[in-house]
Amino acid sequence: MKDLKYWTHLCLEVFCTINYDYNGKKDEHHFQLVNKNGSFLKKNGHLRTKKVPNERYDPNAKRPCKPTFCKKKLCYECLANNCEYLAYTEARKSKKKHNKKKSGGKYNLKK
Repeated sequence: MKDLKYWTHLCLEVFCTINYDYNGKKDEHHFQLVNKNGSFLKKNGHLRTKKVPNERYDPNAKRPCKPTFCKKKLCYECLANNCEYLAYTEARKSKKKHNKKKSGGKYNLKK
């Protein structure tokens, strides 16, 4: 085996999908945002929604059992044990850079 002269970091965005399928099947209805005259808000400030039937609804859907090593949060054990519920993608570099200065409680972003 060759000696490695160079190495690099690989940044991943990691997600736990243990309840992803279950959450899509557990409710009979979903709420869809309704755009009326270019706005999703009612005059009172509440969201304008419409109740729609869930085509994936399954009354027999059960929450999956978590693996024995599961700590209910993303951690190294998920990667080390090749957890079947672990989903990840390569992180994209942000086009905006953070300049680390706060202004009025909000961060200023450089383009």
